[in-house]
Amino acid sequence: MKKSRSFEFSIEALLSLAAAAALASYPLADGGSFYGEVHSAQLVQDFLEITVKSPENARALVEFSATGSSPLLEEKYAALLKQAGDYCLRLEARGKAMEVNCGAGGAGSGGAGGGDEFSGERIFWDGTGFSIARISLRVSQAGG
Repeated sequence: MKKSRSFEFSIEALLSLAAAAALASYPLADGGSFYGEVHSAQLVQDFLEITVKSPENARALVEFSATGSSPLLEEKYAALLKQAGDYCLRLEARGKAMEVNCGAGGAGSGGAGGGDEFSGERIFWDGTGFSIARISLRVSQAGG
């Protein structure tokens, strides 16, 4: 009797493992488009978090919102985009805008040649009041 039970358990375990493997591989069959969208949306949130949570980056964001320029943020974004993939990043705050990796070699800005766009916003203190920082990432069709 014990041998029969252990055999039945083994069959159940094997079937469960096979079902789990089938379910895990199913979303990959559609080209991973859903996961690509989730990744891009999460990437936007990550860029926003590192911008507003780090004191050095937050000061650079305040500088950008006042002057429209922040070499520090531009340099950091460019370095991160080299690792993340072919994206065009656009930062907006208080009517100012900056684009990184959006030139001829980048994902492109506007509607021409670009892929899906993902964006997010964070509220930050600019020294005189609250402002909104918006980051948009345009995904290159060729790079995806």
